[in-house]
Amino acid sequence: MSASGSSAASERRANAQPTMSVREMAHRINNTLAVVQAIITQTARLTGDPADFVDAVSRRIAAMAVANRSLLNGDHDGSDLETLVRQELEMQGAASTRLSLRGPRAALPSRSVVSFALVIHELATNAVKYGALSNDTGTVEMTWSVAPDSDARDMLSFLWRERGGPPVAPPRRKGFGSIVLERGLDDCKVSRSFEPEGLTCGIALPL
Repeated sequence: MSASGSSAASERRANAQPTMSVREMAHRINNTLAVVQAIITQTARLTGDPADFVDAVSRRIAAMAVANRSLLNGDHDGSDLETLVRQELEMQGAASTRLSLRGPRAALPSRSVVSFALVIHELATNAVKYGALSNDTGTVEMTWSVAPDSDARDMLSFLWRERGGPPVAPPRRKGFGSIVLERGLDDCKVSRSFEPEGLTCGIALPL
C-alpha cells in the first residue's frame, strides 16, 4: 500500500471512532430509558401507597445513577465489580463491618452494569428491611470467581450469602427485585435459596 493509501486508511479509522462512540452512547441511553420505564411501570403495579411508590422509584433511579457513574469512571468496556458493589451498598447505609467482599478483580461488561447494580440494590434493600442487615448481628458475605466455560468464555460466578438475620421464607408475591433477578440481566443464570440461616443468591454472568 502506498503512503497516501495508508494515510487515507488511517484517516477513515480515525473518523469512524467518533461514530462508534455516538452509537454506543445512543445504545446506553436507550437501555437506560427502557430500564427507567420498567422501574416506573413495575413499581406502580406492585406499590399501593403513593409515598412508597415515590420512595422506591427514587431509590432505584439513584442505584442506576451509581451504575452510570461507574461506567463513566471505568473504561469503555465495563466497570469494576467490587467498586460498583461497594457503592450500591453504601447507598443503603450498610455498615462495612457487617459486609465481606472477596474475589478477583473483574470488569462487568457495559451492557450488564446497570442491571447488575439494580440486582445488588434490591438484594441490599431486602437485607436491610427483612434480612441479615435488619438486626444488629447479621452479616452479608459476597464472593465471586472468574473461570472459562465450555465455550472458552470468561464466566463470573457471584454469590450473595446472608447469615445471622431473622428466618427467611420465599416471598408470597413476586416483587420488583424478583423480576429484575429473573429478567433484568443479559445472558445470565440466577439462583436463589431461602434457607433458614438467610438468603443465598447466585449469579452466573459472561464477561
